[in-house]
Amino acid sequence: MRKESAYASILLLLTSGVAARASSAIYLTGTTDVVAFNGKSDTITIGSSSCTVPNTGNCTFGGTQNVGTGDLSWSITTPNTAANITYDAFGDITEGTAGTFSAIEGDNTLTGVFSLDAWIYDGVSYGPQGDYEGIDLEGTITNLQLTPGASNFNNQIFNSFLDLPSANSYDVVLDVGNCTSGSKVEPCIAPLDPTASFTSLQLTPNSVTPEPGTFVLLLAGAVAGARVFHRKRLS
Repeated sequence: MRKESAYASILLLLTSGVAARASSAIYLTGTTDVVAFNGKSDTITIGSSSCTVPNTGNCTFGGTQNVGTGDLSWSITTPNTAANITYDAFGDITEGTAGTFSAIEGDNTLTGVFSLDAWIYDGVSYGPQGDYEGIDLEGTITNLQLTPGASNFNNQIFNSFLDLPSANSYDVVLDVGNCTSGSKVEPCIAPLDPTASFTSLQLTPNSVTPEPGTFVLLLAGAVAGARVFHRKRLS
């Protein structure tokens, strides 16, 4: 069953080596792209609306936001292959082929290698009764390559926003939720079947009542045995 996230508007980047606090987080927003959870194959398609032909080309997930001096466009591109990004029910994600990340503002460009390695429920409820939770997809962006533009002022704004050049990698949280299958609200990733802890094990003995004929034979045998025993005592 294919379930698409109706919102995936926050890409949270935490600079490597910096404590996870609000002041160190970089929020990339401005997207209407979706993430698809393909339940039958346990795979994830990032930017599913951009890759309509199965197993062909790439899928792109991205957005545009203002950073003060202009618009910053960012994107994640991953191969459109059925088994590229797979997940299990225990929170693990594996990737057959890593994707790429890019951020562009004017003639400033940052690129890197994007990959996911885990997912967790994020505690944000959705659905008519709040029955389901959103998902945080966690990963990294590594091998950063910065190409500065011609304007030193724009370079400073761009670098300051992305914590460059001090960041040599990013930890990533892609926050998604509000998953639907068609028009039906569904959990993005279905939880495991519940398990139960041991309480007690009760045994009840079942007594077998002999049939009437069997009971007579047993009684006759008991009487005969008693006579033999009695004779032995007399002798």
